[in-house]
Amino acid sequence: MEKRLSSLARPLLRVRVLRLCRVALIASGIAAAALAVAFATFTWGVLPRLDAWRPELEAALTRATGRAVTVSRLSGSWHGVAPRLKLEGVRLANPRRGGNALTLSALTLTPSWQSLLVWEARFSRIAIESPRVELSRDKAGRLFLNGVELASSDSPSDGRLANWLLAQHRVEIGGAALSWRDELFDLPPLRLERGDLTLATTLLGHRLTVSGRPGAELGRALRFEAKWRGDDVRAFRRWSGEAELALEGARVGAWSRYLAPLGRLSEGQGDGELSVRFDEGELVALSADVKVLNVAYQPDGAGAMRLPQFGGKLDVERDAGGVYRVAARELSLSTLAGRAFERATVEGRYKPGADGFGALSLSNAELAPLAPLIHALGAHRNPLFVRFAPEGRLSGLAAHWQGPVDAPRRYALSTGFDGLGWRYDGAVPGVTGASGSLSFDEAGGRLRLHNRASRVTMPRVFPQPLDFARLDADVDWRREAGGVALAFRSVRFANADLEGELSGTYRYTGAGAGVADLSGGVARVDAVRVPAYLPYAAGAETLAWLQRALKGGRAENVRFALQGELDRFPFKGGAGGRFYVGAGVRDGVLLFEPGWPELRGIDAELVFENEAMRIAARRASTVGVPLSDVKVGIADLSADAPRLTVDGKAAGPLAKMLAYTTQSPVDGWLAGFTGQIGASGPARLGLKLDIPLSGPQAPRVEGRLAFAGNALSFRDWPIPPASGVDGVLVFTERGVNSPGVRLTALGGPFVLKADTGADGRMHFAVDGEADSHAALKTYLPILAPYVAGRSRYAVRFAVGEGLERLSVASTMVGTRLDAPAPADKPAEAAWPLALTLRPGDGRAGGWAVDFDVQGRARGALRLDDDGGLRAGAVAVGRRDAEPPARGFALRVRDEEVDLDAWRARLAGAADTAGGAALPFVAELDADRVAVGGYRFNAVRASAAFEPARRHWLLALASREAAGEADFGGLAVPLKARLSRLALPLSAAPAASARLPVATRLPPLDIVADKVSWREQPLGRVEALARREPHAWLLERVRLSNDDGALSGRLAALEAAGRPARVEGRFDLELKDLGGLLGRFGEPGRVAGGRGDVVAEFAWPGGVLDYQPEALDGKVTVALRDGRFAQVEPGAGRLLGVFSLQSLARRLRLDFSDVFGKGFSFDKLDGVARIESGVFRADAVRLTGPAADVTMKGEIDLPRDRQRVEVRVSPKLSESAALATGAALLNPVAGVAALAAQKVLRDPLNQLFAADYLITGPIANPDVRPLANKPVNPPPQGRQP
Repeated sequence: MEKRLSSLARPLLRVRVLRLCRVALIASGIAAAALAVAFATFTWGVLPRLDAWRPELEAALTRATGRAVTVSRLSGSWHGVAPRLKLEGVRLANPRRGGNALTLSALTLTPSWQSLLVWEARFSRIAIESPRVELSRDKAGRLFLNGVELASSDSPSDGRLANWLLAQHRVEIGGAALSWRDELFDLPPLRLERGDLTLATTLLGHRLTVSGRPGAELGRALRFEAKWRGDDVRAFRRWSGEAELALEGARVGAWSRYLAPLGRLSEGQGDGELSVRFDEGELVALSADVKVLNVAYQPDGAGAMRLPQFGGKLDVERDAGGVYRVAARELSLSTLAGRAFERATVEGRYKPGADGFGALSLSNAELAPLAPLIHALGAHRNPLFVRFAPEGRLSGLAAHWQGPVDAPRRYALSTGFDGLGWRYDGAVPGVTGASGSLSFDEAGGRLRLHNRASRVTMPRVFPQPLDFARLDADVDWRREAGGVALAFRSVRFANADLEGELSGTYRYTGAGAGVADLSGGVARVDAVRVPAYLPYAAGAETLAWLQRALKGGRAENVRFALQGELDRFPFKGGAGGRFYVGAGVRDGVLLFEPGWPELRGIDAELVFENEAMRIAARRASTVGVPLSDVKVGIADLSADAPRLTVDGKAAGPLAKMLAYTTQSPVDGWLAGFTGQIGASGPARLGLKLDIPLSGPQAPRVEGRLAFAGNALSFRDWPIPPASGVDGVLVFTERGVNSPGVRLTALGGPFVLKADTGADGRMHFAVDGEADSHAALKTYLPILAPYVAGRSRYAVRFAVGEGLERLSVASTMVGTRLDAPAPADKPAEAAWPLALTLRPGDGRAGGWAVDFDVQGRARGALRLDDDGGLRAGAVAVGRRDAEPPARGFALRVRDEEVDLDAWRARLAGAADTAGGAALPFVAELDADRVAVGGYRFNAVRASAAFEPARRHWLLALASREAAGEADFGGLAVPLKARLSRLALPLSAAPAASARLPVATRLPPLDIVADKVSWREQPLGRVEALARREPHAWLLERVRLSNDDGALSGRLAALEAAGRPARVEGRFDLELKDLGGLLGRFGEPGRVAGGRGDVVAEFAWPGGVLDYQPEALDGKVTVALRDGRFAQVEPGAGRLLGVFSLQSLARRLRLDFSDVFGKGFSFDKLDGVARIESGVFRADAVRLTGPAADVTMKGEIDLPRDRQRVEVRVSPKLSESAALATGAALLNPVAGVAALAAQKVLRDPLNQLFAADYLITGPIANPDVRPLANKPVNPPPQGRQP
């Protein structure tokens, strides 16, 4: 049955399905037809006429936005199954005056079929091309889009436009120019070019994406994305969601107002991504992945900081209870102090406020670079930070606290560290360079160190920081009521100075210095470093003295102990505790007091025990002198004025012992006396010192110096050296004393006695006999070369503030003075000498020496501090011995002075006066002066040497000459200006020798205005010469007057490889030969005469090497119109030859009318050669009205001999007597004779001519007639 029923049901069901399908097909066809009709109607009926509905669209958009909207063109098309509308030239009015309307070049709308369900304009896509969008916020915080307010319930729109945009499925804006202006914070406009914006609405909420290129002030690129839930912009504070901002090349300053919740960012740039999560309008979480550089940052309520680099990933979240949770990964942070984090990880929780708490874990950190950050955040006010100021590298840090971070009620911290340091605080030692672990809380703590280079500072225990190359320690502390207790369980240390260990305890109760129980030992330590490792409780004065006194050596097997209440240190007599330091000192160097020489090579035992110190040296030395029995001690180190005692003996070189006193205050106590002494030879010294280490008390010293034949010298005092010194000199801090010390000085024996007066001056008396030459060489070196013999001397001097006065007295009997008159003294004569030496006056300092030799001579010398001559004067025959300000002066007054004898003394005086180093002046006042073989009368002369110019300035005023000269050596012209010069000079006595002749001559510039010869004026003389590398050239010499002028030149040749030679030429221009000879003291020898004489000459050697027998050259004479008178041969011996006067006296024929009264000439011509001083002439002719004379031969001036042949041809044929006689006898014969004379060429002259030979001395010649022979008759046509 059931099978039958089921078989019937199946066909029925099939029929029903078919009917339904048919109905559906019919309905679908109807619907499709309707849609086709609708599509066709919309496509061909609506879309072509769509722009006709533009007014209705503008009205609808105006109602929807609340602002007037205009559209310039409306078009449409199909996009898939949805239509697409395109609005062009859309303009949304800006209600704000002066604002720009929102203008869209093109707006594409794709309607959503959802519009049919909500019966409201909804679009699946809104696309806007290249809009210019202006977003702004006014001072009231209202937002505007091109003047359209977006979220104000009071505005006409009520935010409908923004809400309508949020209701659309997708809004796209491309190629937009966006700008943002915030008037609320008065910020400059921000602009975004080439911006793209997408606003999408999904079932989960809204999503906004903005990207583009910001202005240069913002960065290189920007991307912003926000997701939120909330549809009403008027209730945006209740929105929840998240936002993310990504920036490239961002400049932090431009975004600082928008990042205000994070603090104030004023500078910086970088890249980063920032995301925030907000709920109900509050920021609940922040994530960042940033890398910024050179940030200037100031968190709220904190100080400003600069971060050169910051980067990492950071998550910050705040829960509902106000607790902040922080997590940072790959954190890198640099401050101005350095890199604080390097890829670090930080996790922590923090709740601010009085009931707050905190916990922090940190993988690694550098503390010192964090200091600027800690200060800025205000955490530096935390007492832990203030007290310890930590630095170094931490690892595995864990910390927690309860209460405010700057004043926690409870706290705990544990960490590992490397290079850690913290400041000393109270009982907690300060440490730097520590490696190990640390844990502490408010009750105490523990420190374990495994250091390799560290420093520990414990100023309550050790006065100086302790530096260690290795330090292993286990120290714990616990707080007690009012103080702290430290336990040094095990401390082992080593460095370049020492290696040792320390253990014990220290308790600080809050008052006093605390209680210590410390002990330890050091195997070795450098002595100079001992004070650095002694506890402060040893006493400040003790430590200060040790720091000054220990200069070298090493301490071995050092043991120390400090037990008891430190307030009772140094435990006098062992009361209240014990302080002990004991060590063996090897090769020690001790400066027991500044200003004293060091003790070296000390081998001693050094002990500090409670209040006392003692050093017992088995071996030591000072300034190279071995010491014995040396004991150094301080009886009470804690006394108000502790005193150091030193007791020792020395034996060795005296020079080194004196060096000890010189380098110590003893020399100052003795007014520098020992410091002036140089010494040689051995001596012995015993010395005791008592020196206060503080307070006004003066040191006390007692020394005994025993001489043993020593030699002494005085460095800066003008006291002569001594030898063979034997005796004892006792000295204290007040002075010296000695009953008698024997010595030898100045070539004789003396005895020195010394005592110290009540006024503190030391007085010395030295008596004995000395070599006067040695004595004067010491005190009067200018006279020493001329002194010989021995005399007794008495020397007295006093030493107060240095050498105050020294006097020397002697009768000088036994001393001979060898000097020119009036300074000559025989040995037996008594010339009492009184000499005083005293310190110089005024700021010049130095020494002043004054002496007097029984009124015969006196002098004054001014010496510098080293005894060198600075100024001086010696007066002979005068009283004015005051020295010049600088230099040396010699003043001489006498009736007669042999200057040649004094000249050597002057040179010696100049040398003694320092040679070229000091000015020198010699003044001479004498009635008669002999110099260079000549005598000068009524002489006033001076010679001054100027070292700066190296010139001699000479001045002379005498009866014979007056003038000045300036001479600076061979390279500078000798410049002389003589107002007058009277020649010839008178010969000096035969004993006077001529000055030596210089081998080289300087350049010359000499002018003598008035030169006379035997009171006859010669005129003005000028001479100018210069030097060349191989020659001295007298360029010009000239003597001129009314009778003639003499000029010439001369060259002294000094060429290398050739003999020296002098060549010259002089030209004499004669206007009146007779007058010129009269000026030279030969009046009447010649009457008239004019013409020229030229002399060319040469001789070997220098200018001053002239010898007559070496003279070579030539003399040319051309004279006219003169007459030789009767003369006596004398100085003008050649003139006597020319006058032929002797010839006239010896002629057998009577030529008296020709030569008897002189000889007139019309011409005198001739040339003479000079060879080795011999004048040779072949033809010298004199032509006169009475006769013609021809001469030849030679005249030997050096040997005073001659050989001259003379022919005299009287002019008889033309004489008046001949003519008259012929006329009287026969007039015709007279005429015939005259005619024959001319035709036959003077046969009568030739008939009566005579030849003669003149020989013998020039002044007394021998004249002999010769047979007639021609004497070089003149050639034809030249007969006179």
